[in-house]
Amino acid sequence: MPLFKMSVGNILDMKEGDFLPMDRRATSSVLIKTVGVPLFRGVLGESEGRKAVKIEELVRDERA
Repeated sequence: MPLFKMSVGNILDMKEGDFLPMDRRATSSVLIKTVGVPLFRGVLGESEGRKAVKIEELVRDERA
């Protein structure tokens, strides 16, 4: 799974159904984290011919 950078502001603006572009072909579930903290679960796929992650749920931080 490739790693990439996004600003925290862009991550906070995300909602269910948003897509993240990916450079790799896959169809598995992914966990999106920042600074080691899980934020979202999603599924790798395609959107408009580009690889993407479809956000399916917000992950609650159990430590909070």
